Amino acid sequence: MCVLALINTIRAKLEANAELLKDVLRQDLTEQDFAKRMVDMVNQRKKHFAEERAKAKKNKPMTQSQLRIYMSNYLKNQGTWKLSHS
Repeated sequence: MCVLALINTIRAKLEANAELLKDVLRQDLTEQDFAKRMVDMVNQRKKHFAEERAKAKKNKPMTQSQLRIYMSNYLKNQGTWKLSHS
């Protein structure tokens, strides 16, 4: 149901804006092609926002426990390096 509502809102916006309607509809599209194009546009929109959510999730800072583990491992590994290794 949500996809149909989104398609209807997009259709209303397209009908309000004639230039955008010409870009999306073009002369060679039929009603079936229009429905397919709308579904493709909705899928592209979903994919775009999913990518943004993934980027935001990836770019958030480490938690305090993750930092503690990271620093602990860093310090453990720094203790193993000696001048005799070079």
